[in-house]
Amino acid sequence: MEKTAIPATLLLMSLFACAGQSQIANPDAATEDVHEEIDALKRAIEASYDRERAMAERLRAAEEVNTELRVEVSAQENRLGSIASRLDTLSRTGELPSSQPPVFSTGRFDAASKYRAARESYNNRQYDRALGQFAEIVMMAPRSNLADNGQYWIGECYYGLVKFPRPSQNSLRCSPIQIREKATTPN
Repeated sequence: MEKTAIPATLLLMSLFACAGQSQIANPDAATEDVHEEIDALKRAIEASYDRERAMAERLRAAEEVNTELRVEVSAQENRLGSIASRLDTLSRTGELPSSQPPVFSTGRFDAASKYRAARESYNNRQYDRALGQFAEIVMMAPRSNLADNGQYWIGECYYGLVKFPRPSQNSLRCSPIQIREKATTPN
């Protein structure tokens, strides 16, 4: 049994040696492949870090904008509260003109027909009346395309009445948040 074991062992050793030599026959190519894989992994990691840094910068910028918007919303809420309390004071003292509609109406407001009526009043040089009608459009339908036009015609009414309010009073009514196309006037 020993006689057969020795040649079998030698045969196995020579097979393993040949197999090992074929894999190690070109160690430089194997080393180069490993280095290329390592370099590719390093590039992938660096790209990942770059993406993470860019995302962190976008997040920081978004948080800054969010903070600014929260401050602006808070200021607008304070301003709205001030206006509401002033409106309450005016309504209690009876200083609100009776022709002015309530600020919050539950009925449907037809801005287009009000706009046509206001333009007709303006064309008939009834500037006081037109002024009230345009103001009603701006107040009751501030997000309507006709609100911007109404604000313009309010200025024209003041010009017709030779009353020139400070520009800041009327220019504040224009919405800086939403840019709209100039509304086409209804016929």
